[in-house]
Amino acid sequence: MTTWRTGSPVELIRFAGANRLRVTVDCVAAAGRSGPRTVEPYSFRRSQDGNLLLFVVNDLGELRSYRVDRIRGIQIESETFSPRYLVEF
Repeated sequence: MTTWRTGSPVELIRFAGANRLRVTVDCVAAAGRSGPRTVEPYSFRRSQDGNLLLFVVNDLGELRSYRVDRIRGIQIESETFSPRYLVEF
């Protein structure tokens, strides 16, 4: 399932965030690095240049964002999280 005209499974991310489930995101970074990262999903935002961003907290407790168009896959994990910030899904 995709929405926001992104071609990415954003509804899976929204479901996971709303239910406080961690997700494994397979993405390609701007510098060309790629690979899965297990994160806590918090919100989507549009950047000033129109890109859809996913805001997460990574396994080091750091706030990060990923461009949704660079996400290649999502897997919902069974592990829950206690939100550090407001979850906005």
